[in-house]
Amino acid sequence: MDIPEACEALISFFFKALDNGILGYVKVPEDVLSECSKHPVLEKVASSINEYPEHAELIRELSIPETVALAKQISKGGEFLLMCGMLCDYANFPEKAIHMFSEAEEIAEEPLLNVLIKYEKGKSYYASGMLREALKSFEEATNLSRNLSDANILIEVLSRKAFTAKMLGEMNILEESIGELEKLGNYMSDFHLTLLTLLKAWLEREKGNVDEFKQICESARLSPENLDEELLFAHSIFLVERGRIDEVLSTNRDLEFISDLAYSIRSIAPAFSERLLRRAIEIDPNSSLPYVYLGLLARERGENEKALNMFREALKRNPQDITAYLHAASTLLTMEKIEEAEKYIKEAEKISPDNPYIPYMYGLLHIKKKDFETAKKYLEEAAQKGVTAAYVLLSMMEKGPPREGS
Repeated sequence: MDIPEACEALISFFFKALDNGILGYVKVPEDVLSECSKHPVLEKVASSINEYPEHAELIRELSIPETVALAKQISKGGEFLLMCGMLCDYANFPEKAIHMFSEAEEIAEEPLLNVLIKYEKGKSYYASGMLREALKSFEEATNLSRNLSDANILIEVLSRKAFTAKMLGEMNILEESIGELEKLGNYMSDFHLTLLTLLKAWLEREKGNVDEFKQICESARLSPENLDEELLFAHSIFLVERGRIDEVLSTNRDLEFISDLAYSIRSIAPAFSERLLRRAIEIDPNSSLPYVYLGLLARERGENEKALNMFREALKRNPQDITAYLHAASTLLTMEKIEEAEKYIKEAEKISPDNPYIPYMYGLLHIKKKDFETAKKYLEEAAQKGVTAAYVLLSMMEKGPPREGS
């Protein structure tokens, strides 16, 4: 493997880890790392990926001229500078990041890559409070993405453009963006649909259209008085995904808000999600809430022992936290520790006997015990109390006993 091959391998590793939500939890392969160590720029970039999100000192030492010079020597130089720019931004070096993105624009030839560079540049500007520059980048990305025939990319850049226009009070741009997004409704994710609804509600409120505003809120089951808080939540997501945790905590230190925010970004920036929860613990070491969320993050990664330890830490701080008991029980069932799981369910039942998830958990417990008749009775009770997952399991059981691991 030579230097250009090492660059390509590093680029591939970075973007795959990013797309799969595991950046910060996996390491660059040893053979790639070994080849990268032969070049000072590549060595710093590879080490930054391995140290992410605690990679600020490495990025501080990264030379822009040397990085650009290397990029111009390889076939995927634009992608390499895009990666380096993102790493710089994640380390909170926005000026260095924007410089990298600008250099990437100069050498990138593929239309999709150009869209991604302008989009990431816009996100960097936004997270740094440079909203005019962000809007310009998002507009450029939007114009280019219309030629790609990729609805998902267009939705992503249009949504950022619309939200930035809202932040700047650019009503005409916001209204035009909303109109374009509405035509793409069938392709939108739940997050983008929610964001679109919030922007539409805000626009109607600002225009003084009270009836239209109320109608949008009613249709979306959105409390009108909560609109600004929901918009702040979206704004906070856009900051935390780029590592701007201090900016968020400087304006909101409510643990429920912080924990919900951390959980919301778990798929797009899991390492920052975990870092935010650690900061929440610093704010209130006696709260059980951040530990419950840390447990959920660990469980989603398949780290059941770590998850269980987090739920137990939560219970040390609040022995009445029924959510921690139920998640601990669920984790134990996954680990096939059935008797211990039953103890946690019984403790939860003592605290809140009418909780609809108690019969649901007993249903899961009896499935593990292969007592399907008893499991069915509990799941029917849970379904009657509105637990959607119970309906799903009952439907599966009608087709036969659940398989191992269900």
